[in-house]
Amino acid sequence: MSEIIICNQSLSPLALQNQCNINIDQIFGFNNSTSAILSPNKPYLLGDDSPQNRNILTQLSPMLASSDVTNLSLSYGGNNIVALSELTAGLKDYNIGLMGASTSMYANRVGGFAGSVKEYQAALMNYREAVTAKSASKALAKQKAMRSYQVMQSKFQNELRVVTAQVKSRRGTPLTN
Repeated sequence: MSEIIICNQSLSPLALQNQCNINIDQIFGFNNSTSAILSPNKPYLLGDDSPQNRNILTQLSPMLASSDVTNLSLSYGGNNIVALSELTAGLKDYNIGLMGASTSMYANRVGGFAGSVKEYQAALMNYREAVTAKSASKALAKQKAMRSYQVMQSKFQNELRVVTAQVKSRRGTPLTN
């Protein structure tokens, strides 16, 4: 399986060999070329030079995308970024395929998370209305919003834990400083 490498600093072939035990000849850039030095926030391909992998490199090549992925990876770790990506794709599939075979356990779990987000949004709107109207129930609305927030956080953490557990067994370690 091929991997994408994105560094946050320039990396020479010697540093790449010493820090990661990767030979520069195994790496391909966006233009099918091998570089003498890996540039920061620029994606490189380690492994098969397939059309699917080229497509991934194309999507990551714009500076904004590669810079964001690099910073997220350094902040949260490579496994968590892959897990968040799969979680986002799952939520997107859930929204698109709601009418389909969404009676599975996964759909119920993601549906519970999506429902908690909607409940939190509704609680925040109620709290906003109470504050702007200077209502006496402002404190109650704030407590309800806080409770909804805690429920949403709990469901998000659970979903992230489940997805991360599936990803950890098949992912390596990303390059860091």
